[in-house]
Amino acid sequence: MLLAGSLTGFVHDALCGQYRSLANGEWPPYAGETLPEGGIGTHIVRAALAAEGITVEFDYLSWKRGLEIAKRGLLVGAILWVPLPEREADFLFSDPIMNTDFVLLYRQNKPLNSVKQVKGFQFGMANGYSYEKMPELTSLVRESGKPSVVVADDESGIKAVIQERIDLFPIDRQVGRWLLSNMPAPNVPVLVNEPPIRVDQLVVLFPRTSARSKWLQERMNAGLANLRASGQLTNWLQEAAHSP
Repeated sequence: MLLAGSLTGFVHDALCGQYRSLANGEWPPYAGETLPEGGIGTHIVRAALAAEGITVEFDYLSWKRGLEIAKRGLLVGAILWVPLPEREADFLFSDPIMNTDFVLLYRQNKPLNSVKQVKGFQFGMANGYSYEKMPELTSLVRESGKPSVVVADDESGIKAVIQERIDLFPIDRQVGRWLLSNMPAPNVPVLVNEPPIRVDQLVVLFPRTSARSKWLQERMNAGLANLRASGQLTNWLQEAAHSP
């Protein structure tokens, strides 16, 4: 991993040649330094740019820090972000890489029959998430009649459901599935409420501070179009959705 102090020089040299460095982070199964192909999201970004003759490297940072460094133009972009309107002033957005389905997890012994019937259910919320940008979720918490319980992260949230410390936990569907597959099977099954309470797109962000961003955005979009046209993108996403 590159150190922050070395990023400026690395990107300057990279822009003169073949290599580009993008901010990435730990978010299995979408991204992770030790995952096969770096995770499905990383794999798609790399393949789309490779189709345009561009080789990329990834700098694994905390998501917040990676976004800030990319915003300053010290990295050529940041992958797997929701294209929120407030980010348009600082970034160009690629076309969508994939969707992220935000669902509620619950225990089989305390079923959630409908999101219209959450009164009395205890929500848990992972520390550091921008839940205020999800009005669908904040409305449900309000309707529950209970203040949410803060947990450290997604894994802690699932464990809190299993341990009956909370009743409902919002999480990306594939992230929840991946985490559960890497835990001992709970005595009481953890289930997913359908349909998702929110569906967002994930894109690559390219900083407006960089003169190369428009070109990279175009290359990224062209590579994604090729992957879609060939059917490869659909195949990869389907495989990822059904893998352990």
